[in-house]
Amino acid sequence: MPIENSLSFKGLQTSPNNLGAGSEGALVVADNVTIRYPDVLEPRRGQEADAFGTTVGAEIKQVSFFEDKVVAHTGTKVRVSGAVAELTGTYTAADPDYRLKTAIAAQTFFMATDKGVMALESSTSTVPRLTGIAEPLKPSTVLVADPTSPVPTIAGFLDPGKAVAYRVLFGYVDSHDAVHLGPPSVRVTVKNDTAGQATVKLYIPLLTAPLNAANAIVSGTFVRIYRSVMADTEAKTVDELYLVNETVIDTSVYTTSDQLLLADTAEQDFAVQSTPLYTNPTQGGLPNDAPPFAEDIATWSQREWYANTNQPHSLTAQLIGVEGGGTPDLPATGLRVGDTITIDGVVFTGATSATPSLREFKVWTTTGSAQANISLTLASLADVVNRWSVLSPIPFVFRAYLEPVVFGNDLLNFKIRFQRPSVDSTTNTSFVVTYRVQVKTTASITAPAPFTGFQTITTTGDLNVKADDYVRLTRVLPAYSATARVVSAGTNSVTVDASPALPTGAFVGVLSRLYGESVWTPDLTPGSRGQGPVSDNERRVDYVYYSLPGEPEAVSATSYIPVGTSGKAIRRIVPQRDRLLVFKDEGTYAVYGDFPFQVSLIDDTVAILAPDSAVAIGSTVIVLTEDGIMAVTDGGIQMISKVIDSTLKPYGAAPYRSTTRTAFGVAYESEKVFALFMPPLGITGYEAKAYVFGLESQAWTTWSYSQPRLCGRIDPFTDTAYYGLTATPYLVKDKNTSSTVDYSDLNGPIVSTVQWAATTLGAPHFTKQVREAHFHYRDIRKPNGTTLLTSCTLKTDVVPSGGTAPTGGAFDLWSAGESGFPTDQIIGPSVLPLQFRKLIPQEVQRATYYTLGLTATTSNAYWALNGYSIVFEGTSERTGTVR
Repeated sequence: MPIENSLSFKGLQTSPNNLGAGSEGALVVADNVTIRYPDVLEPRRGQEADAFGTTVGAEIKQVSFFEDKVVAHTGTKVRVSGAVAELTGTYTAADPDYRLKTAIAAQTFFMATDKGVMALESSTSTVPRLTGIAEPLKPSTVLVADPTSPVPTIAGFLDPGKAVAYRVLFGYVDSHDAVHLGPPSVRVTVKNDTAGQATVKLYIPLLTAPLNAANAIVSGTFVRIYRSVMADTEAKTVDELYLVNETVIDTSVYTTSDQLLLADTAEQDFAVQSTPLYTNPTQGGLPNDAPPFAEDIATWSQREWYANTNQPHSLTAQLIGVEGGGTPDLPATGLRVGDTITIDGVVFTGATSATPSLREFKVWTTTGSAQANISLTLASLADVVNRWSVLSPIPFVFRAYLEPVVFGNDLLNFKIRFQRPSVDSTTNTSFVVTYRVQVKTTASITAPAPFTGFQTITTTGDLNVKADDYVRLTRVLPAYSATARVVSAGTNSVTVDASPALPTGAFVGVLSRLYGESVWTPDLTPGSRGQGPVSDNERRVDYVYYSLPGEPEAVSATSYIPVGTSGKAIRRIVPQRDRLLVFKDEGTYAVYGDFPFQVSLIDDTVAILAPDSAVAIGSTVIVLTEDGIMAVTDGGIQMISKVIDSTLKPYGAAPYRSTTRTAFGVAYESEKVFALFMPPLGITGYEAKAYVFGLESQAWTTWSYSQPRLCGRIDPFTDTAYYGLTATPYLVKDKNTSSTVDYSDLNGPIVSTVQWAATTLGAPHFTKQVREAHFHYRDIRKPNGTTLLTSCTLKTDVVPSGGTAPTGGAFDLWSAGESGFPTDQIIGPSVLPLQFRKLIPQEVQRATYYTLGLTATTSNAYWALNGYSIVFEGTSERTGTVR
């Protein structure tokens, strides 16, 4: 008598041959089962509530792990298990369309949020901080000379006629005793023009000192002052600087003053004994700039990597002149008293002295050096802008930095950078900077007609024009406008060269000094739409930035790599042993090697479809792409979802692509499976089903749950899978006791359903008669008093489906009256036969093909199935279906 065996499990196949050709072990339904090992079918693990989930009080959008704690992100709030409260502040994911990205490096937990990349140094802390340290604002120096009589009371180090240079920086020691140093300030110089020895005091602005999420200065923050050796002039001071002072900032000082006064009293020979500044030319170090805003982060090659980035919005401008005359081509070439700089709608006015409360900065004109006038004017403007950010009754979130402009050996000239204080997406918005000359004054011309030659115009106010400036005269009725060169100017009068002649008759209108296009580079004067240039945040969707080795928060502004086509966004970065995989809309790339790193294209046809699906499992990264689910290994890219392609393919179509936003992957390495949770096709939301791939078996199954899963990850500390839910208890975890207790679910038993692809038992045109079926188990385990209920269905082409059992094709696997396996304890294959025989009811014996199904309901019980056998005999060559 012939026997048909199916002793392999090929897993789920959504498009099998409908006659079962070549499909031994193919399953058209494989729900709540796992094929971890080749040809062995098991129930999935059960889940239980995690106590932490009930305290979160909201659905969990992302789950992470730090130290021995669970970190839950609810979409706006972050909470750590065991913590007394939520983390200070609200945080959404950097890309709100996807889940919060996290990483661990240097014993610190990092989160890519809308506030920037945040750092949490301890799982017991509730106050994170923004990563990195900002550049200090330009310090100012005060020379303190030793008195010649009586005897000097201070020990000055600076010789008469000598100069030194300084830089300062902020730093702190974290809770792991790691020292963090920020970028140094712009270089400042000071010269001793007195006859005796002198020392130097520095006023260091505290506006950019590192703060935590509670807006308090980071504990242990210090200021370091670095000094050069003495030189004959300020221009000849070198940029080899050495530590002369380190002072911890007292919290009370920070909260009561916007600057810190420190004295440099180090001896002259300090350089041979002190620490050099890490950015010195001989040290070769790049500035430890703060990490950029990043939509994804990853730890690889002992560095932290930041992808799809932007920086704080900033605008840099160079001032060309202060005061000065003009020419017909370049009128009004100097910034003057009364001129204004408008930053994001806030006006700062040039004046004869600086008054921060009035937003007035000093315009320097008396030093005798054009470059010195420019530098001092910019320094005053920067100081007033920075102080106004503290004094302003309304939010004015700006910082003004000075940057050197080198003309030969002269380092005294600067340009100014207006910048948002951080990468926080709520405040890091674009802004406009506008320069306007003193705008207008009423002019009254009563000279006789025709008005020509040198003519004096009476004004009602001082326009602050100079000889050779150009002015414009305008009036409404009758409409008139003309330009004239200034010959001389008084307090309330201006003499102009009215050639050619102006109109006859009295003239009452407006006299305006013309804009000077050369005053700023770039030109800050308003354009046709009334605004100046717009700031830039260096949005680089195709860049990855990288930190220094072992210093995840030290990222030079030049430490970046463009990946692939410019403008095509990076959607995910995933470490993979010897390389960092970069998934983009256009294809898949890899960053590899040691510094300097290189980029290679892996496949330009593999474009990521669901960024949160990409996870590493062992040396493989699995990801859902437009062409299906791919496994990326060192050897290349392999499609692993071909057998379920008909199910996944529609997700890549334009109408349904957005539904993959909520898809996510879970890499369960110890279980040797990858699970992809997918939303229903065409529905934006979450699904309570996962497609599960066995890494060793190469077979697919599905898992189903009573509630949708919003996120899922494996706790590396306990090797347990955690999932976020939409309702209480909000967080569940896989049972992981290595016992039968693992196989019952949160809300009851686990119901596993399997349906094999149709089998023809040989040639499909023969009618066969099936007499009995055998199910072959590798293992069954259950304790006393528990149940393991099983049932089997058999559908044929002869007996119509939909009738009542057994005519409908459904029958119990076990004999009448039995509920399944006995209630006695069963432990392992050594104590029971593994083959179970079932005689087929006569009503369903005859057919040309058969579809076999099995349902197992487990509660604290485990089983492992190897396959089935069907005993049959051929009865006829006649074919067709009884109708």
